[in-house]
Amino acid sequence: MTLNRASVRAGYSLVEVMVVLAVIAMLAGAAALTLPAGTPAAQRAADRLALDLMRAERAAITSGDFIGLTLDHDGYAFTRFDGAEWQADHTSGLRPVQFGDGVFLRSEQESGEGPAFWLDPTGVNETAEFVLEDGVHRVRVTFESGQVRLAGEGA
Repeated sequence: MTLNRASVRAGYSLVEVMVVLAVIAMLAGAAALTLPAGTPAAQRAADRLALDLMRAERAAITSGDFIGLTLDHDGYAFTRFDGAEWQADHTSGLRPVQFGDGVFLRSEQESGEGPAFWLDPTGVNETAEFVLEDGVHRVRVTFESGQVRLAGEGA
């Protein structure tokens, strides 16, 4: 039996397949680099603040305690009123948040002696506005009548 020389040479060599895969990988990498970045840092921080505000309101209502929001330029923490003073809140699962990523928190509510904003255990709360900025994006978080609204870029 004689082998036909054409049938022995048919197909691709391993080297050819590897070269094609390398070219495809480089094209995919170049395409990934041209895609826009994910969610802006200010939007992620605003989403987290909105969720924490809703959780804090629920915690205030269920526990019967006032829960306060103490602001920092680049983060926030929750406190609980014990009848005499505001204490760090370690019971409701609301942990302090430091934004990082160049995100800054701005608010007209000022943290002086107590929290800048507090949540009443009756569920009747004042309106509060917070602005989160990352140098490029700006998102406003408004807490009003138990509702949290986000407005701004990416909201």
